[in-house]
Amino acid sequence: MKKLKLMLDYNCFPIWLYDEEDDLIDNDLPEELKEDKELDARLMRLQSEYDELFMNTDTEFKYKGFKSERDKRHFLKEFAAIQDDMDAKLNGKYEVLNLITL
Repeated sequence: MKKLKLMLDYNCFPIWLYDEEDDLIDNDLPEELKEDKELDARLMRLQSEYDELFMNTDTEFKYKGFKSERDKRHFLKEFAAIQDDMDAKLNGKYEVLNLITL
């Protein structure tokens, strides 16, 4: 079965698609969800929030982290909700895995 992995990497879209052999297909929404503008906007907003957790200058790149543990929990909860939404919308076409840990 194809896999859709929710994973965070600096400046990358948080969706990673893999084929049945676990080879990377794409770093984007699957075709079945490309028209879902609300889902795309949620993912883009969360990716932007994640990118803001880092300091990136000409001389330094480092993780700053969340301002509070509450903010971190809320962030992770939003990704859990996205996983549930994607599971429902994809109806078993992909195994949806939330691999986000902070």
